[in-house]
Amino acid sequence: NESNKRFMKKIPSDALGATVLVAGVDFMEEPIAVFIRFSESRYVPELTEVDVPLKFAFVLLGPIDSESVYKEVGRSMGTLFACKNFQRSILSAKTKDDILKGITSFMDDSTVLPASGWDHTIRIEPPANISEKTWTHSFHDTHEITNAEHGDPTLKRTGRYISPLIFSSPRL
Repeated sequence: NESNKRFMKKIPSDALGATVLVAGVDFMEEPIAVFIRFSESRYVPELTEVDVPLKFAFVLLGPIDSESVYKEVGRSMGTLFACKNFQRSILSAKTKDDILKGITSFMDDSTVLPASGWDHTIRIEPPANISEKTWTHSFHDTHEITNAEHGDPTLKRTGRYISPLIFSSPRL
């Protein structure tokens, strides 16, 4: 597929794939979920949209009457697989508890917006990725702020250790 070839140019050469499969079936009475981490990545073009080796699979099957719930679980797993921190945690996981800790860590760092509680037309911008160079540059420019003229002499930079406390102490 031509669009997949264009997309492949944007994917790192060492990328690993994950697939999420969820469905309601008429022969099950209880849902069952399986998380698979293959010992070795493998190409399975039938399960990935782009040609990357598959490392993880999540499969959830259950009764048809809860199919919409499975879809939401699938969306959640897709979000987890897209998170760099979760990827690192599941690559190093040794036990089921390690995987659950990775999910818990992801949830602790997440902000969930209720579907009915906000205007869908308003987009929340993701936090800007600030490089080390940007941070360094911003710290070097602080002299412009600290040496600015102020109307209040107590806001003047003196360069002396705890001078604001010293100047304030007679007023305490």
